[in-house]
Amino acid sequence: MPVVSARDLKKVYRFYESPRARLKELFTGKPCHREHTALEGVSFDLMPGEAIGLLGSNGSGKSTLLRLVAGSSEPSSGTCKVTGRVSTLLDLGSGLNPDLTGHENLNHAAMLLGLAPDHFEELKFQILDFAGLGEAMHDPVRTYSTGMTMRLGFSLAVHVPFDLMLIDEVLLVGDELFQRRSLRRIRELLQMGKSIILASHSFGDLTAVCDRLLLLENGKQSSLGDTDKLIQSYLEDAEREARRITEGDRLLHDTQMPQENLGKIELLGVEFLNPDGKTAEFFGSGEPLQVRIHYDAKEPVERPIFRIQYFRNDGLWIMGSNTSRGGLDIDRLEGSGTIVIDYDSVNLLDGDYYVSVGIWPDEYPSYLANSPFDLHDRRYVLRVRSGR
Repeated sequence: MPVVSARDLKKVYRFYESPRARLKELFTGKPCHREHTALEGVSFDLMPGEAIGLLGSNGSGKSTLLRLVAGSSEPSSGTCKVTGRVSTLLDLGSGLNPDLTGHENLNHAAMLLGLAPDHFEELKFQILDFAGLGEAMHDPVRTYSTGMTMRLGFSLAVHVPFDLMLIDEVLLVGDELFQRRSLRRIRELLQMGKSIILASHSFGDLTAVCDRLLLLENGKQSSLGDTDKLIQSYLEDAEREARRITEGDRLLHDTQMPQENLGKIELLGVEFLNPDGKTAEFFGSGEPLQVRIHYDAKEPVERPIFRIQYFRNDGLWIMGSNTSRGGLDIDRLEGSGTIVIDYDSVNLLDGDYYVSVGIWPDEYPSYLANSPFDLHDRRYVLRVRSGR
Protein backbone atom coordinates (compact mmCIF):
# COMPACT_ATOMS: atom_id res chain seq x y z
CA MET A 1 0.00 0.00 0.00
CA PRO A 2 1.30 3.49 -0.84
CA VAL A 3 2.17 5.71 2.11
CA VAL A 4 1.01 8.68 0.03
CA SER A 5 -1.40 8.51 -2.87
CA ALA A 6 -2.03 11.90 -4.51
CA ARG A 7 -4.41 12.34 -7.43
CA ASP A 8 -4.80 15.55 -9.43
CA LEU A 9 -4.06 17.82 -6.48
CA LYS A 10 -4.97 21.46 -6.89
CA LYS A 11 -4.66 24.36 -4.45
CA VAL A 12 -6.11 27.80 -5.11
CA TYR A 13 -5.56 30.67 -2.69
CA ARG A 14 -7.92 33.62 -2.39
CA PHE A 15 -6.59 37.10 -1.71
CA TYR A 16 -8.72 39.95 -0.39
CA GLU A 17 -7.69 43.60 -0.40
CA SER A 18 -9.11 44.09 3.09
CA PRO A 19 -11.27 42.40 5.77
CA ARG A 20 -14.13 44.57 4.52
CA ALA A 21 -13.88 42.94 1.08
CA ARG A 22 -14.14 39.52 2.69
CA LEU A 23 -17.28 40.55 4.59
CA LYS A 24 -18.78 42.10 1.46
CA GLU A 25 -18.32 38.85 -0.43
CA LEU A 26 -19.83 36.90 2.47
CA PHE A 27 -23.02 38.98 2.61
CA THR A 28 -23.53 39.87 -1.07
CA GLY A 29 -22.29 36.68 -2.66
CA LYS A 30 -20.33 38.70 -5.23
CA PRO A 31 -16.65 37.81 -5.71
CA CYS A 32 -14.39 40.39 -4.05
CA HIS A 33 -11.15 38.49 -4.28
CA ARG A 34 -8.45 37.46 -6.71
CA GLU A 35 -7.30 33.89 -7.02
CA HIS A 36 -3.83 32.39 -7.30
CA THR A 37 -3.37 28.77 -8.33
CA ALA A 38 -0.36 27.59 -6.33
CA LEU A 39 -0.59 23.94 -7.34
CA GLU A 40 -2.39 22.05 -10.08
CA GLY A 41 -2.45 18.60 -11.63
CA VAL A 42 -0.07 16.82 -9.24
CA SER A 43 -0.34 13.03 -8.99
CA PHE A 44 2.05 10.46 -7.53
CA ASP A 45 2.34 7.42 -5.25
CA LEU A 46 4.98 7.09 -2.54
CA MET A 47 5.75 3.56 -1.40
CA PRO A 48 7.26 2.42 1.94
CA GLY A 49 11.04 2.79 2.00
CA GLU A 50 10.99 5.23 -0.92
CA ALA A 51 12.09 8.85 -1.10
CA ILE A 52 10.74 11.38 -3.59
CA GLY A 53 12.41 14.74 -4.15
CA LEU A 54 10.61 17.96 -5.06
CA LEU A 55 12.55 20.28 -7.34
CA GLY A 56 11.52 23.59 -8.84
CA SER A 57 12.20 27.29 -8.72
CA ASN A 58 10.92 29.47 -5.88
CA GLY A 59 7.14 29.71 -6.07
CA SER A 60 6.77 26.47 -8.04
CA GLY A 61 4.55 24.89 -5.35
CA LYS A 62 6.94 22.67 -3.36
CA SER A 63 5.97 23.99 0.09
CA THR A 64 2.28 24.02 -0.86
CA LEU A 65 2.48 20.33 -1.80
CA LEU A 66 4.18 19.50 1.52
CA ARG A 67 1.41 21.30 3.43
CA LEU A 68 -1.26 19.33 1.56
CA VAL A 69 0.47 16.03 2.32
CA ALA A 70 0.96 17.03 5.97
CA GLY A 71 -2.74 17.85 6.27
CA SER A 72 -2.15 21.40 7.44
CA SER A 73 -3.90 22.65 4.29
CA GLU A 74 -6.86 21.24 2.38
CA PRO A 75 -6.72 20.83 -1.41
CA SER A 76 -9.13 22.85 -3.52
CA SER A 77 -9.70 19.73 -5.61
CA GLY A 78 -8.17 16.29 -5.97
CA THR A 79 -7.31 13.81 -3.23
CA CYS A 80 -4.29 13.09 -1.06
CA LYS A 81 -4.45 9.92 1.03
CA VAL A 82 -1.72 9.47 3.65
CA THR A 83 -1.24 6.24 5.61
CA GLY A 84 0.64 6.24 8.89
CA ARG A 85 2.22 8.81 11.17
CA VAL A 86 3.69 11.97 9.65
CA SER A 87 6.75 13.84 10.91
CA THR A 88 7.75 17.22 9.53
CA LEU A 89 11.24 18.64 9.33
CA LEU A 90 10.58 22.18 8.15
CA ASP A 91 12.62 24.35 10.52
CA LEU A 92 15.12 22.65 12.80
CA GLY A 93 14.84 25.34 15.42
CA SER A 94 11.06 25.39 15.62
CA GLY A 95 9.49 23.73 18.64
CA LEU A 96 12.52 24.32 20.85
CA ASN A 97 12.01 26.66 23.78
CA PRO A 98 15.13 28.86 24.09
CA ASP A 99 14.67 29.26 27.85
CA LEU A 100 14.63 25.52 28.51
CA THR A 101 17.70 23.31 28.60
CA GLY A 102 18.33 20.68 25.96
CA HIS A 103 17.10 17.92 28.30
CA GLU A 104 13.95 19.87 29.18
CA ASN A 105 13.19 20.46 25.49
CA LEU A 106 13.41 16.74 24.81
CA ASN A 107 11.03 15.97 27.70
CA HIS A 108 8.66 18.65 26.43
CA ALA A 109 8.72 17.16 22.93
CA ALA A 110 7.96 13.69 24.33
CA MET A 111 4.82 14.97 26.03
CA LEU A 112 3.65 16.76 22.87
CA LEU A 113 4.19 13.59 20.82
CA GLY A 114 2.37 11.44 23.39
CA LEU A 115 5.28 9.06 23.86
CA ALA A 116 5.25 6.64 26.80
CA PRO A 117 7.98 7.43 29.39
CA ASP A 118 9.63 4.00 29.05
CA HIS A 119 9.72 4.26 25.27
CA PHE A 120 11.08 7.78 25.34
CA GLU A 121 13.91 6.95 27.74
CA GLU A 122 15.32 4.58 25.14
CA LEU A 123 14.82 7.17 22.39
CA LYS A 124 16.35 9.91 24.51
CA PHE A 125 19.60 7.99 24.86
CA GLN A 126 19.77 7.59 21.07
CA ILE A 127 19.01 11.28 20.50
CA LEU A 128 21.68 12.42 22.95
CA ASP A 129 24.26 10.10 21.44
CA PHE A 130 23.42 11.23 17.92
CA ALA A 131 23.43 14.97 18.70
CA GLY A 132 26.76 14.74 20.51
CA LEU A 133 26.21 17.95 22.52
CA GLY A 134 27.52 16.51 25.80
CA GLU A 135 27.29 18.80 28.85
CA ALA A 136 25.67 21.53 26.72
CA MET A 137 22.38 19.62 27.09
CA HIS A 138 22.19 21.02 30.66
CA ASP A 139 22.36 24.62 29.36
CA PRO A 140 19.48 26.76 28.00
CA VAL A 141 19.05 26.45 24.24
CA ARG A 142 19.41 30.25 23.87
CA THR A 143 23.10 29.78 24.71
CA TYR A 144 23.55 27.36 21.80
CA SER A 145 25.13 28.31 18.51
CA THR A 146 23.00 27.98 15.40
CA GLY A 147 24.78 24.75 14.51
CA MET A 148 24.15 23.24 17.95
CA THR A 149 20.46 24.14 17.81
CA MET A 150 20.11 22.56 14.38
CA ARG A 151 21.88 19.40 15.54
CA LEU A 152 19.48 19.00 18.46
CA GLY A 153 16.43 19.64 16.27
CA PHE A 154 17.59 17.23 13.58
CA SER A 155 18.45 14.50 16.09
CA LEU A 156 15.00 14.75 17.64
CA ALA A 157 13.22 14.70 14.25
CA VAL A 158 14.95 11.58 12.92
CA HIS A 159 14.46 9.46 16.07
CA VAL A 160 10.80 10.00 16.97
CA PRO A 161 8.33 7.40 15.57
CA PHE A 162 6.99 8.16 12.07
CA ASP A 163 6.05 6.50 8.79
CA LEU A 164 6.43 9.52 6.56
CA MET A 165 8.86 12.42 6.96
CA LEU A 166 8.37 15.70 5.12
CA ILE A 167 11.52 17.79 4.73
CA ASP A 168 11.47 21.34 3.40
CA GLU A 169 14.95 22.55 2.34
CA VAL A 170 16.68 21.45 5.57
CA LEU A 171 18.49 18.11 5.42
CA LEU A 172 22.20 17.95 6.15
CA VAL A 173 23.28 20.27 8.97
CA GLY A 174 26.28 20.89 11.16
CA ASP A 175 29.92 20.16 10.42
CA GLU A 176 31.25 17.62 7.93
CA LEU A 177 31.26 14.74 10.43
CA PHE A 178 27.68 15.39 11.56
CA GLN A 179 26.50 15.72 7.95
CA ARG A 180 27.84 12.27 7.17
CA ARG A 181 26.15 10.89 10.25
CA SER A 182 22.88 12.57 9.24
CA LEU A 183 22.98 11.12 5.73
CA ARG A 184 23.71 7.67 7.14
CA ARG A 185 20.71 7.99 9.47
CA ILE A 186 18.42 9.03 6.60
CA ARG A 187 19.49 5.97 4.61
CA GLU A 188 18.91 3.74 7.66
CA LEU A 189 15.37 5.11 7.96
CA LEU A 190 14.68 4.31 4.31
CA GLN A 191 15.99 0.74 4.82
CA MET A 192 13.62 0.44 7.81
CA GLY A 193 10.70 1.15 5.46
CA LYS A 194 10.21 4.83 6.32
CA SER A 195 9.21 7.15 3.49
CA ILE A 196 10.51 10.64 2.78
CA ILE A 197 9.45 13.61 0.67
CA LEU A 198 12.30 16.10 0.35
CA ALA A 199 11.89 19.59 -1.14
CA SER A 200 15.30 21.03 -1.85
CA HIS A 201 17.43 23.12 -4.18
CA SER A 202 20.49 21.05 -3.26
CA PHE A 203 21.21 18.62 -6.09
CA GLY A 204 23.63 16.74 -3.82
CA ASP A 205 20.94 16.09 -1.21
CA LEU A 206 18.38 15.04 -3.83
CA THR A 207 20.80 12.70 -5.57
CA ALA A 208 22.03 11.14 -2.30
CA VAL A 209 18.56 10.47 -0.86
CA CYS A 210 15.83 10.35 -3.51
CA ASP A 211 14.89 7.46 -5.78
CA ARG A 212 12.61 9.62 -7.90
CA LEU A 213 12.16 13.31 -8.54
CA LEU A 214 8.99 15.33 -9.01
CA LEU A 215 9.73 18.41 -11.08
CA LEU A 216 7.37 21.36 -10.52
CA GLU A 217 7.08 24.35 -12.83
CA ASN A 218 4.78 27.30 -12.09
CA GLY A 219 2.69 25.14 -9.78
CA LYS A 220 2.23 22.32 -12.28
CA GLN A 221 3.76 18.87 -12.41
CA SER A 222 6.33 19.00 -15.18
CA SER A 223 7.67 15.47 -14.91
CA LEU A 224 8.21 12.56 -12.51
CA GLY A 225 11.07 10.14 -12.97
CA ASP A 226 14.69 9.21 -12.39
CA THR A 227 16.49 11.71 -10.14
CA ASP A 228 19.73 12.03 -12.13
CA LYS A 229 18.00 12.47 -15.49
CA LEU A 230 15.56 15.09 -14.24
CA ILE A 231 18.30 17.05 -12.44
CA GLN A 232 20.25 17.15 -15.71
CA SER A 233 17.15 18.37 -17.56
CA TYR A 234 16.48 20.99 -14.88
CA LEU A 235 20.07 22.25 -15.05
CA GLU A 236 19.92 22.56 -18.83
CA ASP A 237 16.65 24.54 -18.67
CA ALA A 238 18.01 26.77 -15.90
CA GLU A 239 21.23 27.43 -17.82
CA ARG A 240 19.28 28.24 -20.97
CA GLU A 241 17.08 30.68 -19.06
CA ALA A 242 20.13 32.25 -17.40
CA ARG A 243 21.64 32.94 -20.81
CA ARG A 244 18.49 34.54 -22.19
CA ILE A 245 18.47 38.25 -22.96
CA THR A 246 15.13 40.04 -22.72
CA GLU A 247 13.99 43.23 -24.41
CA GLY A 248 14.17 44.92 -21.01
CA ASP A 249 17.86 44.00 -20.73
CA ARG A 250 18.54 45.63 -24.09
CA LEU A 251 16.68 48.81 -23.19
CA LEU A 252 18.66 48.99 -19.95
CA HIS A 253 21.93 49.11 -21.89
CA ASP A 254 20.64 51.93 -24.09
CA THR A 255 19.78 54.06 -21.06
CA GLN A 256 22.97 53.32 -19.14
CA MET A 257 25.49 53.91 -21.91
CA PRO A 258 25.42 57.65 -22.78
CA GLN A 259 27.94 58.52 -25.47
CA GLU A 260 29.23 61.46 -27.48
CA ASN A 261 29.51 60.63 -31.17
CA LEU A 262 31.48 62.51 -33.82
CA GLY A 263 28.50 62.09 -36.11
CA LYS A 264 30.18 62.07 -39.52
CA ILE A 265 29.04 58.49 -40.20
CA GLU A 266 25.76 56.99 -38.98
CA LEU A 267 25.07 53.33 -38.32
CA LEU A 268 21.77 52.47 -39.99
CA GLY A 269 21.41 48.95 -38.61
CA VAL A 270 22.80 45.43 -38.41
CA GLU A 271 21.47 42.21 -39.95
CA PHE A 272 22.31 38.61 -39.06
CA LEU A 273 21.83 36.14 -41.92
CA ASN A 274 21.72 32.34 -41.76
CA PRO A 275 23.26 29.96 -44.36
CA ASP A 276 20.16 30.48 -46.54
CA GLY A 277 20.87 34.20 -46.68
CA LYS A 278 17.81 35.08 -44.60
CA THR A 279 17.44 36.88 -41.28
CA ALA A 280 16.43 34.53 -38.47
CA GLU A 281 15.63 34.59 -34.76
CA PHE A 282 18.02 31.76 -33.90
CA PHE A 283 21.33 30.58 -35.33
CA GLY A 284 22.87 27.15 -34.95
CA SER A 285 26.13 26.58 -33.10
CA GLY A 286 28.80 25.57 -35.60
CA GLU A 287 26.89 26.91 -38.61
CA PRO A 288 27.95 29.76 -40.93
CA LEU A 289 26.82 33.31 -40.14
CA GLN A 290 26.88 36.53 -42.11
CA VAL A 291 26.68 39.93 -40.43
CA ARG A 292 25.83 43.02 -42.45
CA ILE A 293 26.53 46.48 -41.03
CA HIS A 294 24.72 49.26 -42.89
CA TYR A 295 26.08 52.82 -42.71
CA ASP A 296 25.65 56.28 -44.16
CA ALA A 297 28.63 58.67 -44.39
CA LYS A 298 27.17 62.18 -44.42
CA GLU A 299 30.52 63.63 -45.43
CA PRO A 300 33.84 62.17 -46.60
CA VAL A 301 35.67 60.31 -43.81
CA GLU A 302 39.28 59.21 -43.98
CA ARG A 303 40.33 55.74 -42.83
CA PRO A 304 37.38 54.77 -40.56
CA ILE A 305 37.47 51.48 -38.70
CA PHE A 306 34.39 49.29 -38.18
CA ARG A 307 34.42 47.22 -34.98
CA ILE A 308 32.15 44.37 -33.85
CA GLN A 309 32.23 42.80 -30.37
CA TYR A 310 30.32 39.95 -28.71
CA PHE A 311 29.44 39.76 -25.00
CA ARG A 312 27.83 37.09 -22.87
CA ASN A 313 24.59 38.22 -21.25
CA ASP A 314 26.39 38.81 -17.92
CA GLY A 315 28.72 41.30 -19.64
CA LEU A 316 31.74 39.03 -20.16
CA TRP A 317 33.55 39.95 -23.39
CA ILE A 318 33.69 36.89 -25.66
CA MET A 319 35.33 37.96 -28.90
CA GLY A 320 35.61 40.79 -31.38
CA SER A 321 37.38 42.12 -34.43
CA ASN A 322 37.60 45.16 -36.69
CA THR A 323 38.19 45.95 -40.33
CA SER A 324 41.85 46.79 -39.73
CA ARG A 325 42.64 43.45 -38.10
CA GLY A 326 40.50 41.71 -40.70
CA GLY A 327 42.77 43.05 -43.46
CA LEU A 328 40.23 45.53 -44.85
CA ASP A 329 41.88 48.97 -44.99
CA ILE A 330 39.34 51.64 -45.86
CA ASP A 331 41.01 54.79 -47.23
CA ARG A 332 37.90 56.93 -47.61
CA LEU A 333 34.14 56.57 -47.21
CA GLU A 334 31.30 58.70 -48.54
CA GLY A 335 27.59 57.96 -48.91
CA SER A 336 25.71 54.79 -47.96
CA GLY A 337 27.06 51.26 -47.96
CA THR A 338 27.39 47.93 -46.19
CA ILE A 339 30.24 46.14 -44.45
CA VAL A 340 29.88 42.34 -44.62
CA ILE A 341 31.44 39.88 -42.16
CA ASP A 342 31.37 36.16 -42.98
CA TYR A 343 31.91 33.57 -40.25
CA ASP A 344 32.53 30.03 -41.47
CA SER A 345 31.38 28.66 -38.10
CA VAL A 346 29.67 30.25 -35.10
CA ASN A 347 31.65 28.61 -32.29
CA LEU A 348 29.40 29.78 -29.46
CA LEU A 349 27.53 27.69 -26.91
CA ASP A 350 23.77 27.70 -26.60
CA GLY A 351 22.66 31.11 -25.31
CA ASP A 352 22.00 34.77 -26.09
CA TYR A 353 24.83 37.22 -26.78
CA TYR A 354 24.98 41.01 -26.95
CA VAL A 355 26.55 42.45 -30.07
CA SER A 356 28.17 45.90 -30.15
CA VAL A 357 28.91 47.62 -33.45
CA GLY A 358 30.84 50.87 -33.80
CA ILE A 359 32.71 53.05 -36.28
CA TRP A 360 35.89 54.62 -34.91
CA PRO A 361 38.62 57.00 -36.11
CA ASP A 362 41.32 54.60 -34.89
CA GLU A 363 41.78 51.03 -33.73
CA TYR A 364 42.71 52.08 -30.18
CA PRO A 365 40.03 54.52 -28.99
CA SER A 366 41.27 54.68 -25.40
CA TYR A 367 44.55 56.29 -26.52
CA LEU A 368 44.05 58.22 -29.73
CA ALA A 369 40.29 58.75 -30.10
CA ASN A 370 37.93 58.86 -27.16
CA SER A 371 34.76 59.29 -29.24
CA PRO A 372 33.42 57.08 -32.05
CA PHE A 373 31.79 58.30 -35.22
CA ASP A 374 28.82 56.19 -34.12
CA LEU A 375 28.35 53.35 -31.64
CA HIS A 376 25.49 50.91 -31.02
CA ASP A 377 26.66 49.44 -27.71
CA ARG A 378 25.13 45.99 -27.03
CA ARG A 379 22.07 47.06 -28.98
CA TYR A 380 21.77 43.79 -30.92
CA VAL A 381 21.27 40.23 -29.72
CA LEU A 382 22.55 37.06 -31.39
CA ARG A 383 20.61 34.01 -30.24
CA VAL A 384 22.54 30.75 -30.63
CA ARG A 385 20.91 27.36 -30.21
CA SER A 386 22.65 24.02 -29.98
CA GLY A 387 21.79 20.42 -29.28
CA ARG A 388 25.10 20.00 -27.47
